[in-house]
Amino acid sequence: MRYVIVGAGPAGICAARPLRQLDKDGDIILVLEDNQVHSRCMHHKYLSGERDAEGISFISSDFFEQNSITWYPGKTMVRLDCKESRILLDDGTFLPYDRLLLASGAYYLLPPVPGLKEAGNVYGFRDLSGALAIDKAVKPGAGDVCGLSGIWPNAMKQGVIAAKNMYGIPTPYEDTYALKNTMNFFGLPALCIGDINCLDNRALVITEEDSKNYRKALGGGRRIKKHTDGGKYLRQRHLPVSD
Repeated sequence: MRYVIVGAGPAGICAARPLRQLDKDGDIILVLEDNQVHSRCMHHKYLSGERDAEGISFISSDFFEQNSITWYPGKTMVRLDCKESRILLDDGTFLPYDRLLLASGAYYLLPPVPGLKEAGNVYGFRDLSGALAIDKAVKPGAGDVCGLSGIWPNAMKQGVIAAKNMYGIPTPYEDTYALKNTMNFFGLPALCIGDINCLDNRALVITEEDSKNYRKALGGGRRIKKHTDGGKYLRQRHLPVSD
């Protein structure tokens, strides 16, 4: 069996490791855009000087050798040929596969502001190459800029689940960690499910706010559409919901 994984983030790496445990003899190929594996959540540590480029890696230096994984650093997938079961890299290399996992993660999008893409001082902060470019361009500041980032548990578990399914063990993803867990923003626990902005005037908008809490729910069609701070808000208060 030949496995190809595109992306070396938490999902991609956490799929490659159990794949090797499940299939001792299969070919595992991993494609990554940067020249080394790194934690995107740690880019701010690199820019602050707290860690160097090697210090934000989350795998051992011999990870690929120990797991007999062929890796293509600094490469990008530019085409997927499902009919021929192969992908094309930006250098013209074709990689055939029996099982393919796309785990490249999200990409930033520059807003459609005239001249923005052509400007020489606009950088993305997704890859290590972007962090390196920013580090080269900026000057030390007063430390008044804060960066907030998400959490990895879901991506890591999804990678493990993907590995089992790629190997032929049907395994559904049933983890609800993201719905149970809140994120702290400057000491304030926050949980948001869905887009909680009302896009039309047909939805019933209910808010509750005090010095320590903020709750908002959108209702329509006799059901809760979107909500923040939990799903029991309307039911506990027996509030009618209608069109």
